[in-house]
Amino acid sequence: MSTESPTPTGERHIGVAGSTLVMTVPQPFDVEAMNTEQEFRLWMAQFEDYVSLAAPTFSNAQKAKLLLHCAGLSVRRIVDGLNVDADAADP
Repeated sequence: MSTESPTPTGERHIGVAGSTLVMTVPQPFDVEAMNTEQEFRLWMAQFEDYVSLAAPTFSNAQKAKLLLHCAGLSVRRIVDGLNVDADAADP
């Protein structure tokens, strides 16, 4: 059985069978990175690791909203400009 508790600093304390794992929210994505494609792949892998450990029961819509939150305002502005509905991620 696992338990978790978020902290005001964005850390998630996840307790599993007497152990505690402390995870921080991924840093916002740097849209000005020199190699944006490679950096986004690395950032996305980090985000997927975070979600699999800190929010495994989230729906696809919740994961999409968490991704936008973690990615930061620069990414949010890009996505909002595309007129994408985050709720559409849930089948």
